Amino acid sequence: MSRLRILGVVGVLATTAVIAAGGAPAQAHYDRYYHGSDFASISDSHDLLKACDYESDGHAVKAQWRTWTFEIGGTGWDADGAGGDCARAVPPGDAAEFRVCENDVGCTAWRYM
Repeated sequence: MSRLRILGVVGVLATTAVIAAGGAPAQAHYDRYYHGSDFASISDSHDLLKACDYESDGHAVKAQWRTWTFEIGGTGWDADGAGGDCARAVPPGDAAEFRVCENDVGCTAWRYM
């Protein structure tokens, strides 16, 4: 097998390994994660997490983050149901995932930031 062909095969195998491992780390971006009409959002720079209660159902909403070492933190509860002021928190620099939780209902699955 020629040297050029060997390099091509190695390149394909390396690319396949990166894709199988989950790809390259994502760039920071704004994201919103819904639970019905309620949502959690993370800012572009990942330095502000918000929980916003947009349902007048008596169920408060909070947002949580989880770090790579599985430490969990988050916002306080937003209970107004009017979509006005949202609960806010500053996640640590190693926060990797976030989710939204509705009191007495449950939480969404974790989503990568």
